[in-house]
Amino acid sequence: MNTFNPDQAAIVIGASASTIRNWCKVYAGELSKGANPPTGTERRLTQQDVAKLQQVKVSRDNRIGVDEIIKQLQAAANDNQVVPFTVDVAPTSHMAPQEGQGEALYLPTVITTLQGRMDAMERGISELTANRRQNVAMYVLGILSGVALVIVLFLAFERLGQ
Repeated sequence: MNTFNPDQAAIVIGASASTIRNWCKVYAGELSKGANPPTGTERRLTQQDVAKLQQVKVSRDNRIGVDEIIKQLQAAANDNQVVPFTVDVAPTSHMAPQEGQGEALYLPTVITTLQGRMDAMERGISELTANRRQNVAMYVLGILSGVALVIVLFLAFERLGQ
C-alpha cells in the first residue's frame, strides 16, 4: 500500500503540510496509527487517511466544526461507507503520477492547487491596491493640512504686523 508524508498529502488535499499535521492530531481517532506516530518516527498517511483528510478539508471549507466532522467520519466508518474521495496517485518525489496511475486525479489536483494559489494572489493584490489608495489619500490629506497650516500662519503673522 502506498503511503504519503505530510508534504505529499498536502499537495493531494490542497492544504499546507502544517495544516495536515495539525489535522492528524485533531482527527487522530479517525486516522491510522501512522498518521500520529511516536516521537522520532516519520509520519506516514495511508490512502484512506488522505481520503478522510480530503473530506475534512471539504467540511472545513463549508465551515463545519470539528465535533461535527468527527461525527461524520465516525458515521462513515460505522456504516462501512466508502469515503467519497479516492486517492490512487502513487507518491513520488514531486507527486507526479506514475505511468498508468492516477493521471485523472493528478491534473485536477494540480489545477485546483494552482487555482487556490491564484485566488490567494488576487486577494493579496486587491488588499495592496486598497492599501495604496488609502496611503495616497493620507498623503494628499497631509499635504492639504500642511497648506492650510501655512495659510493660517501667514494670516496670523499678517495681523500681527498691522
